[in-house]
Amino acid sequence: MNPEFIPLGFPSRARGPLAVTHVTVVPMDAERLLPDHTVLIDDGTIRIMGPSSQVDPGSAHIVNGSGNYLMPGLADMYCGFTDPADAILFLAHGVTLVRTSGGSPFVLALERAVERGEFPGPRIYTTSPTIDGVGPTGRTDMPGGVPLRSPDEA
Repeated sequence: MNPEFIPLGFPSRARGPLAVTHVTVVPMDAERLLPDHTVLIDDGTIRIMGPSSQVDPGSAHIVNGSGNYLMPGLADMYCGFTDPADAILFLAHGVTLVRTSGGSPFVLALERAVERGEFPGPRIYTTSPTIDGVGPTGRTDMPGGVPLRSPDEA
């Protein structure tokens, strides 16, 4: 069974270049700030970053970042992301990439919907479903885990 994720009527992702102007950049390569910079993003990639007086945003959609800070997205490298309602919470807190544990067909469908821009969420890297031995209860310890009872099942 391969369930498809059904988008919930979110607006489509903005297309074309985006320029965040007059923003203070926190580059994270050292303890420093870069005030009054413009960052030009196109197709999900930073194309140009520099002092606002030196960067021409051209025909890009402009977001005035005056008084704000811009930094690289954060990554949550171990989470149990199974509820699509959490997607917007990750983004609201600056998390733009997650690595999930215990993947499922639903998480794979959600990953594809985010990649296509049909659903707002962080980039998702996932694993296979958890593979686990069977405990004394006859079930795996992990919800949704794949039970293995013998080496042949592996």
